[in-house]
Amino acid sequence: MEQTLANFNTALNNWMTPLDNTTIKGVLMVFLILYGTLLAPALPKAFLSLFDNFFVKAVAIFLIIWTSNHDPAIAIALAVVFMVLVNLTVSKPTTESFEGPRNAIYPGCRNLTVYDLLDSFKNDVHALTRAVRDSRVPEDIAVTDYYAPLIGTYLLNYGHVLKAPCTAPTGNPVTTWV
Repeated sequence: MEQTLANFNTALNNWMTPLDNTTIKGVLMVFLILYGTLLAPALPKAFLSLFDNFFVKAVAIFLIIWTSNHDPAIAIALAVVFMVLVNLTVSKPTTESFEGPRNAIYPGCRNLTVYDLLDSFKNDVHALTRAVRDSRVPEDIAVTDYYAPLIGTYLLNYGHVLKAPCTAPTGNPVTTWV
């Protein structure tokens, strides 16, 4: 067993001898630093998916440990690259956990349309526009039939009175409209 391990170590050391060359070591170091800090986010998903594999991670850790015995600077650079790659494969896309426009509205406002909103403001487009702005409806929400129930909810929360049945709930809001 000891002889097999010694043969393995000798073969691996012979295979890694090009890293003893200072020019190759310098180029590799610059590449690893640039790669770890600048290029990693632009990797293709097929390459990143390799780092979901246990054996690829094990080989990467093995290389980091092996190079730490020969050159700690390259080992640190490899560790940074490894951590960036693992972080990119593990990280989930950032998503909001806020309620969407179809589930954050009062039940009475679910069938509200733009026509109903205008009717609540006596067909005065400018008054409706001012009320929408004053109620702090997000600017990316267009005044359309799709968003009218959400806009109605914003208007009710701000204190405007809308056409029935779009009224603010009475009682505990958490139990009545969620």
